[in-house]
Formats: sequence, C-alpha cells, structure tokens
Amino acid sequence: MKRMRIAGLCLVAVFALTAAFAVSAQAAPEFGQCVAQKKGEYTEGACKTKSAKPKKGHFEWHAGPAPSCISVKKGFYSDPGCTTRDEKKGKPKGKYEKAGGPGFTTAGGAATLETPAFGAPVTCASNSSVGSVLTATTATQTITFVGCETSGKKCNSGGAGTGEIVVKNVQNTLKEQLPGIVGISFASETGPTGIFVTFECEGPQIRTKGFVTGVNNGADLNAMATTGGEKFENSTNDEQDLETELSVDGGVTWKGPAPSLQLASGTLTSASPMEIRF
Repeated sequence: MKRMRIAGLCLVAVFALTAAFAVSAQAAPEFGQCVAQKKGEYTEGACKTKSAKPKKGHFEWHAGPAPSCISVKKGFYSDPGCTTRDEKKGKPKGKYEKAGGPGFTTAGGAATLETPAFGAPVTCASNSSVGSVLTATTATQTITFVGCETSGKKCNSGGAGTGEIVVKNVQNTLKEQLPGIVGISFASETGPTGIFVTFECEGPQIRTKGFVTGVNNGADLNAMATTGGEKFENSTNDEQDLETELSVDGGVTWKGPAPSLQLASGTLTSASPMEIRF
C-alpha cells in the first residue's frame, strides 16, 4: 500500500487526488493524462514506452487538468473553447468537441472526528465533495459532511443545513512532503490561521487544524483511471496530527487545542481519466 499526507483538514473527505505514495527516483509528481496524438513521444496508451525515434509515437503525456474541449476531425463546435456550435442538419461540421474536463466528485461513508479530551466524538453519516484539478500540481474542492452529531446534538457549519458541515474552497497542492512520500498539502479559504472549518453542535463551537495521512488503493498512480479510493484509520499505514479546539461562549475563548483522530474512507469519480505520475 502507498501513503499520502493531507495538511490541516478537519473531517477531511477522502479522494484519490489526495494519494500519497512511495516515490520512484524521477521527476516530481504531477496530475495529467496520456492521450492519442500524432508525433507523440510514446508508442502506447499508458505513455510508458517511448518511441525509438523522436516524435514517431502515437501518444503523448500532458501534465495538468483534463481539457473540457478537444480537437477532433468532426465535432459540433468551431472554436477551441467549444462555445460556438457548427453543425448542419444535426451533423457535426466543426473541428472541436466537448470533453469531460478536470472535474471530480467523491462519495464516502461514515466519518468520525475523535477528541478524547472533549468527550464524545463528532460523527457524520456520510461525506461527499465536488472539485477540480487546476494545474499539474494543484486542485480545489468543496467538501460536505451530512448526518453530523455529537452526544445526540446536531452539528452544522455556518449557513449549512442541520447536521451538515461544509468545508469550502479547500486548496490542494501535490508535492513530495516527506522523503519518498508524495501527497496533497491543504490550504483553506480561512487563510494562514490553519483553521479549515468552524462548526457548532447546538451550542458548543468546534474547529480543527493539523494534518492526517491515509492509504490509497493506487488505481490512479502511474495509470490512467476515473476512480480511486482511500482510507484514514489509526494504523501503522497512516499518520495523524490533528488538533481540535472547543468554545462554549460563541467563539470568544477556546479550549485546547487537543489531539484528535480522524476515521473515514471514500471513493472518487473523475469526469475524465487522469493519472498521478511520478
């Protein structure tokens, strides 16, 4: 199994983009796709075997997000942005067509944030997210947890429904964070404080910071795939350093930080096949 590191996310959603894994001795890791292309460097669709002669292959590796519009022989659009239709009697006359793009979604089961110093854990029935790859090393996502409660009290973040905790605009960076381990480093819309989300449970407010590592199934590591999955658990295969703070006076004063543990798992589905290459 391979490992990944996530910096500072409370109840972080699990998705294959956050994979961390043992790194081979080559270039820095990056998101991308292997696609069919004339005068490519590779001879096969996995972009593993280079052509004996330069530019004599039929496939090429493209680092970065998957395109939303591609060049084709016959497409329904006349421009590279796929905004202007070009057809005649329902048949394509243009040279561009819409593609899946860089988006992805995740779906996970129960998630738990355990902070023994504060008593009962925060538990959520399920989690999901919507996100997008931005560059060869970055992505963003918004994560939603539902059915969240502690000691029978429903929890919710600001503006969310009862039992919902929403972590917005989480910025992710793919990089080698430890020798031989690659992962996603997280930053949040809340800025440099390191707090990713603040939520309340029918009175008490809770907020977390830190990092957590998990185990990825490797489906999208050095291979094109549209699905992936991982698990966060208290085992020798992961690493956790989460901290939680508690306030009972509306956020004026905070108790803690106290050590926390996250337990969660989930799967990812991407709009286009993608790969984490290293």
